[in-house]
Amino acid sequence: MASYNQGLVPEVIKNHQSVADHYNIPTINLAKEVTDRINAGEFTWEDDFKNLHPSPFGQGIYGNSIITFLKNSYNKRQNMSDKTTSYSTPERIDPYSYDKGKLIDINEAQLAKGWHIDSNWKPNDNKKQDLTL
Repeated sequence: MASYNQGLVPEVIKNHQSVADHYNIPTINLAKEVTDRINAGEFTWEDDFKNLHPSPFGQGIYGNSIITFLKNSYNKRQNMSDKTTSYSTPERIDPYSYDKGKLIDINEAQLAKGWHIDSNWKPNDNKKQDLTL
């Protein structure tokens, strides 16, 4: 909010928008919307966004923004005679991206120098270890 109130776009949002623009992906800037609406006096951060982020109040705002975005994006009904158009994917913005990444069994991993599998490792956050799909 401080950045927007100074007329600046936060760096993380600039980066996300840059990637979205490169791949021609539409976006919703919820941070800007919330800042604008707080500045307009519709609600306050202190009184309405409580206990966690996003709070149920914030989730409602975000949900409504996403619903509006989708309605505006798909407001024309597709005619059954409309043809589907294929689009090519632009060149990767980052040649070292993980766009070909996939989940594999840890025992199939090819470990780079300096890495090892610790078979005695135990999580300290009480989360379930077995993530079998």
